Amino acid sequence: MPDFRVFFAGAADALLFNARSPGEARAKAQGVGRPIRKIKLDRETVDPCHRAPRLTRRELNGKPPC
Repeated sequence: MPDFRVFFAGAADALLFNARSPGEARAKAQGVGRPIRKIKLDRETVDPCHRAPRLTRRELNGKPPC
């Protein structure tokens, strides 16, 4: 399971929560009792073969990625 980095309002630091989805990470983070500002996937905890490559605008040639 990947880790999600949860950023809280008014705090410079973030906490890691191990969850299957951002929604599950949000549910776990609400137990901390502080308002949540942002949730991001921690890319270092995802196996590289399961990670989508980052594409640049030049590689996309102005086309949407889908």
